[in-house]
Amino acid sequence: MAVSASTAPSCNMRENGRRRYGNPPTNLVEEYFDSGSLTGLRQKLNLNCSEKTVYRWLVSQLRNYPTWKDFLPEMAKHVEFSYVMGIDTTVLSIAGKRCHYLHVVDFPDNHIAYEILESRDAESIKMVLLKIKALTGYEPRVIVTDRAKELLQAARDVYPKAIIQGCLFHLRDWLDKRLPTKKIGDPDKIREWDSVKSLVMRAALAIDYDEKNRYLSALQEKLLSKSADKNVRNTIRDFLKDADYYHPLRELMVFGCRPEWRYNNVCERAMKSVKDLSREMHGFKRLDLTRRYINAMWIIKMRKKMGFLSGSISEEKDSEALTLPLTLFTYDRYIDLRETARAYNISMDMLRSRIEAAGYIIAGDVAFGKDYLDIVMQKVLSDRPKTLKELMNLTSLDFNTSIRAAEALRLKIMYYSPADPQRIFLGYDRLVTNETDHT
Repeated sequence: MAVSASTAPSCNMRENGRRRYGNPPTNLVEEYFDSGSLTGLRQKLNLNCSEKTVYRWLVSQLRNYPTWKDFLPEMAKHVEFSYVMGIDTTVLSIAGKRCHYLHVVDFPDNHIAYEILESRDAESIKMVLLKIKALTGYEPRVIVTDRAKELLQAARDVYPKAIIQGCLFHLRDWLDKRLPTKKIGDPDKIREWDSVKSLVMRAALAIDYDEKNRYLSALQEKLLSKSADKNVRNTIRDFLKDADYYHPLRELMVFGCRPEWRYNNVCERAMKSVKDLSREMHGFKRLDLTRRYINAMWIIKMRKKMGFLSGSISEEKDSEALTLPLTLFTYDRYIDLRETARAYNISMDMLRSRIEAAGYIIAGDVAFGKDYLDIVMQKVLSDRPKTLKELMNLTSLDFNTSIRAAEALRLKIMYYSPADPQRIFLGYDRLVTNETDHT
């Protein structure tokens, strides 16, 4: 909202013979990012002073914004984590010096860390990830990143249990560079290269391992073909070396990774936002100020998402619900209700209400994510386990959770020995066969 000339901060005030400036707007930094330039900011707020003065005000307010390290613990209390992490880097020029910008996100839109590195080595990236882990205990189940050695090494060292998924955006970009069909004029070669690129992407996008292996076999055949040129052979060899980083969709969905997250588009857009900021500022001039601008930009975005600005956090009206972290409802697999209620001192009725509102399917004292339950159902339909023991082997679930999964799928459970899973038999006359049957 524009400020009238009569109330605008003035640069012409004097006191005791010395020049004195009026108080700047308290949200000057937020307004700057909205307007995109100092000139636009002066016009928007009708500031009757020089751009130099506005710049001094802006720099002064930038110092009031916390770093991502200071902000992250507070942020973690108010957002729902998916525990699917995206990591990416890009080159930044700051005062003519080549630097590297690292962005870390929790999908779909929780910006966790945004750091400028002097060197893009594994150790520097590892220190950022270790800091995230130390501040919040954050442990991703899936990490989406490109195949840069330093990113892969840092991710493996800090989060050895996480699934590392190759970024499909970078894979597609890599294929276009290795097999640049737009730069050649031979129709036969274009068809051959397009065929290889299609097979690689289909293998990376496969629904399950059977589909992936079919495309990998087709690539192996092309590799051995006498008609394959050097570019094709080198591209196939290099992809096959890293093919394990491209997991089938069904496997990723078990761990909460949505199909679109495999492209790491959130990080790509974040990189673009930082590049746009550099362009609006006609290039970054100082390392310390660049860090402050970038910190402020992402903290403002996260505060808007979290529903509070300038540090004023909206309070939760339900005091009992406040004791229950929102992150509990981001798992796509299952939740032990009794253990959760006991751990967070919340009633089972309140917990069930929150769980159902989050879209989970409740069976006894276990709640299952719909996506996970659908994957279990597909495995059950394919293998038709006859006993609870076979179901446990198929799903890697424990005794109690397997029983609850069978109940959620409406399998008929026949107890010939309540304690022996090999003598608890399953029937299929009531099996859930589509999503609507969950309700």
